[in-house]
Amino acid sequence: MEALGSEPSRLIVIGGASMLTRMAARVTGDVDVISEGMDSTIRQAARTVAGRHNLAPDWINDGAKGLAVGIEVEPETIFKGSHLIVESAGPRYLLAMKLAAARPEDAADAIHLARELRIGSTEELLDLVEQALHPPRQPTPKMAYWAEEIFVRARRWRHLWLARQALARLRTNLRFDR
Repeated sequence: MEALGSEPSRLIVIGGASMLTRMAARVTGDVDVISEGMDSTIRQAARTVAGRHNLAPDWINDGAKGLAVGIEVEPETIFKGSHLIVESAGPRYLLAMKLAAARPEDAADAIHLARELRIGSTEELLDLVEQALHPPRQPTPKMAYWAEEIFVRARRWRHLWLARQALARLRTNLRFDR
């Protein structure tokens, strides 16, 4: 990467790689990027890394631009080096992307993001989907159903979390009452 010049290159990761910064138990097989910074030097560096670590040659996927949604990316820096800056798309962008795709394999990510953003209703999720769709249009019935499912599951998790917290406080109080 030393051959890049004085200005560092910038990559914005989305998808599973971005979720790795938010969820400890998350795994992914590639790194999806939406940035325009995939020049020949970065591509060569990616091939070198792939060779060293036995990765697929296309482990960095800049074809993810087609997944872009009409919401500000709001990038968060996750690595800053002298020649490369890697940022992660913000949670609203990621959630909008997951909701617009409405894929079952994205459920855990969408639930996590809905909780992180403290989404309070299905309508909030549907508003996010409407903002995300480009060109602007109404969410499909599949997207609406998916948003409802994600909200219900995120709320259920929140209730379980609150119950566990209350139980932990009760156990602590019982220990001190002895």
